[in-house]
Amino acid sequence: MLYEKQQGSAAIGRRSCLVLPRCWICDQVPSGGIRDGIRLKKAFICSGCERIIVQSDVASGQYQIFINRLKKILL
Repeated sequence: MLYEKQQGSAAIGRRSCLVLPRCWICDQVPSGGIRDGIRLKKAFICSGCERIIVQSDVASGQYQIFINRLKKILL
């Protein structure tokens, strides 16, 4: 996701583009930007989804969904 940010008065007429990450699991842009998650290869996983993955019970169906998504990233 690209976000255009207007610089201060010294940079009138110029814009800088920020590239904001989108979580590969929940498809949301984290509030903390790139520092609010981890990167695996070219995919980004937000800290919220990372926490859910780590705390999920291995026998749950949700855990299997996460494993299948992670396999797509890594393989």
